[in-house]
Amino acid sequence: MRTLMRTVVACGCLAAGHLVASAAEWDAEELEQIVRNSADTYVKCFHERDAKGIAGLFTESAEYVDGTGFVFHGRDVIQAELEANFEQRAKGTLTIELTSIRPIADNIVVEEGISEFRPENDGPVSVTRYHVTHVKQADGKWKIASVRELESALPSAHERLKELAWIVGRWR
Repeated sequence: MRTLMRTVVACGCLAAGHLVASAAEWDAEELEQIVRNSADTYVKCFHERDAKGIAGLFTESAEYVDGTGFVFHGRDVIQAELEANFEQRAKGTLTIELTSIRPIADNIVVEEGISEFRPENDGPVSVTRYHVTHVKQADGKWKIASVRELESALPSAHERLKELAWIVGRWR
């Protein structure tokens, strides 16, 4: 019985060591390129207002949690929400700044970043921190399994004062 227990413990330790080693074997530049390609495709599709293109980046059962905590579950639901968003909101420019890319397990990478949306009509700028979980699929492609928007950053003093721009002028 003791021999069996030692064998099980030894196998467990070897397996755990293998998982740690294989997760650490990822090439940082390769991971950054995978995540950057996904972010670039997201931005390109966003500017084209291509909800289907963005939805194609997600797994079938992905979830998207917006800044208010509302959960959109499934690729089709995410696509429908994007389509509704594009219909309701003004066009604008989206930029994404990647702040962290790290593997957390075999075939799972977490991306953290900041997105900034500037509407064409000079409306308020929206700045949002976010977390994305990328998962490598059986076919070797990386897909987004989860997006979580965090609280929006406060607008700058310049952004807050834009509403008072109509006051600017010569007063006598």
